[in-house]
Amino acid sequence: MVIGQGTKHKSMKEHIVKFVAGTFMSQFITLVAGILGRRFLGPLQTGIWSLLQVILNYTQYSSFGAMNATLREIPFYKGKGDEAKVANIQNTSFSFSMFSSVVVAVLFVGYAFVMRARLSETIFYGLLLAGGLVVLRRMNDLLITLLRAHKFFGFASRQMVLSSLVNAVLIILLSYRFRLYGYVAAMAISLMFNITYIMMRQGFNFKWVVDIEQTKDLISYGMPLVLLGIMSTVLLSIDRIMIAKMIGLKELGLYSIAVMSYRYLSTFSNAVGNVLVPNLHEKYGKYDDRSKLEGTLSRTALFLSNVSPMLIGVMWFILPGMVSWVLPEFKGCVPAAKFLAIGAFFLAINNPYAHYVVAIRKHMQLFPIMIGVSILALVVNYVAIKRGFGIMGVAFGTSLVLFLRFAATYFLANISLTGLARTFKGFERIVRKFAFMIIVLVIVQKVLSGADDSAPLIGMRIILAQIFFIPLVIRLEKEFKIFESIRDKLTRRTA
Repeated sequence: MVIGQGTKHKSMKEHIVKFVAGTFMSQFITLVAGILGRRFLGPLQTGIWSLLQVILNYTQYSSFGAMNATLREIPFYKGKGDEAKVANIQNTSFSFSMFSSVVVAVLFVGYAFVMRARLSETIFYGLLLAGGLVVLRRMNDLLITLLRAHKFFGFASRQMVLSSLVNAVLIILLSYRFRLYGYVAAMAISLMFNITYIMMRQGFNFKWVVDIEQTKDLISYGMPLVLLGIMSTVLLSIDRIMIAKMIGLKELGLYSIAVMSYRYLSTFSNAVGNVLVPNLHEKYGKYDDRSKLEGTLSRTALFLSNVSPMLIGVMWFILPGMVSWVLPEFKGCVPAAKFLAIGAFFLAINNPYAHYVVAIRKHMQLFPIMIGVSILALVVNYVAIKRGFGIMGVAFGTSLVLFLRFAATYFLANISLTGLARTFKGFERIVRKFAFMIIVLVIVQKVLSGADDSAPLIGMRIILAQIFFIPLVIRLEKEFKIFESIRDKLTRRTA
């Protein structure tokens, strides 16, 4: 479907189909649960949870890159056929990551008690619960990292769906009764279920080891990736931090729906990226030749740039109705959500080029890009808020910054690989697709104008948009034979 030739082509095709399908199913369930959970919490407690999420997102970097490096080093050395090295990396990553997570959890709890007099009751208990979530998330993330590093994508897909179902049931039951505390408790119980299920079914065997040299190697490779991850987290959370500081938690609660919608859109590209990363590193470890990665990179980018407009079109038209039907008090989020949905195009297409730069171990060159776009995000969002554009202006500014990050990463990855002329030609093709997507969305909105919460009208808009996008489908089928692959699979099953 997407990448590679021969046997590798078939293997990666199956991985992508399974993992993307599982990801979409799990994310749909998570989206529904998230909407219901936010309805039970209301805008204020949703804003508090969003703030706690930002804090928790930063704690994932306390492993100093051990897991980031593990995801890449395991397939790299598997490509070289060094299984002893693979086992040592796995055990070292487990030992160091768990130790560091316990340290962070203790700091969380300690801070909550030291600052108790200055914290509200909700924030205090939220921090205590968050401390427990740190350790559970670390173990959960490590196990998922190993599933991907070893390319167990079929099992990973099934685990995601089952996990999302368990999580959805817990959120609905507990947040309805206990609101924010119930929501956090649901997250903790869900993580415990994930850990137990993976360990019982996959049978990872860990040994506690103290290998200073291996730990240093993992940190040496992974720490720059951590710093890049921190910068990416900062870039993608600057909007929420500034809204909370300059506008208020209620507006942040509204904006969280917009963030949730474009994160759901990024699910597809992230799923493709999760399959792409171990395959890139394994291939580079096997051949030690970056030119061998060009076909993988270009075909993945082509696939994402053709699929993203269709997904964005669905979200762009269905979101207003969903908000109106299910979360009427969050209706003010719709304009911001539409702008962020557009920016999701560049969030998606940036991924393969960033993964390629990391695979060839040139990731230090991404630092100037991330520093520049983060500063720009601060400036753009500050101006948008000060000029009274509110969360809609912040969403527009965030999408603009995502485009600039993509452009810089794209040129960094391609100039040394394909040359200047081919790089500009490829960039022009991607920008044309983006412009085509915007034109289609605007035309459909104008032609079928009316009440956004009308179900028949929303359905007609989605269908008309997809008709306009048929040329993208034809291009996908010509390049990847998607429908042919589906037909063959169905034929084999019925034979």
